[in-house]
Parts: sequence; structure tokens; C-alpha cells
Amino acid sequence: MGWQTIKKPKRINQKKLQKKLRNKCKKLWREAVLKKWGSKCIVCGATILPNCHHIVPKEMFSLLRYDPINGVVLCPSHHKFGKFSAHKNPLWFVDILISKMKPEELDYLKRRMNEPAIVFNTTEYQKVLDKLNTDKVPCF
Repeated sequence: MGWQTIKKPKRINQKKLQKKLRNKCKKLWREAVLKKWGSKCIVCGATILPNCHHIVPKEMFSLLRYDPINGVVLCPSHHKFGKFSAHKNPLWFVDILISKMKPEELDYLKRRMNEPAIVFNTTEYQKVLDKLNTDKVPCF
């Protein structure tokens, strides 16, 4: 009788899997935001190099990181580079949001900001993907 080789089950690297899921979530979030705003800058209507910007900072409010309601489309100038941009002039940006967004959307974001943060793991990323894939995003 010879030696038999035993195949080891493939071990899924959790970090790699989470990175893959995170990238899918980012891509689907971006697509949902572009679709919602028609791929145009909400300030000037430019369609060249549209940037998706989180209204509520994703680093501070993880629950809203992949929520399409928490995103707007801006051209590079109104996103980061111009004097009047979301990153350089937040007060100006708040005025833009108030004029462009529905009050229900702003109220929704305020409510969600008070909910507990979540830690993204494989299960949480999968929930986000399921939600974004089925277009079960709140519409106002």
C-alpha cells in the first residue's frame, strides 16, 4: 500500500476576501450615486471626470459609507480643487446640498448619523452588496 496524499481544503484568506468585497461595494456605491444624479456635477452640470463625494464623512459614520443617499456627483473642481469645492469650502457645500437635495434625504442622513457604527466584516460587506445589487436603496 502506497502513501496517499490528502488534499488540504482551500483556506480562504479573509483579508483578501474582505478587500474584494470592499472594492465591489465601492464600485456599486459609485454606480448608484452616478445613476441617482445623472452622472453630472450637481453644481455646474459638467459630465467630464465625475467624482462621487460622500456628504457625511465615511470615516466617521461607517453606517453611511455605502449608502447612495450619502453621495453626490461633483466635477473635480467642485469636489477638491476649486476655491468653491466640497473639501475646501464646507459651508458653501452645505448651501449647495440644501438647494439640491430633498429635505427627506437630509433628514434621513441626520437620523442615520445617530445610529451605532458598524464594523465591516465579510458578513456586513455581503449585506451591503445584496442591498446595492437589488436596488433596495431608499428613494425619496
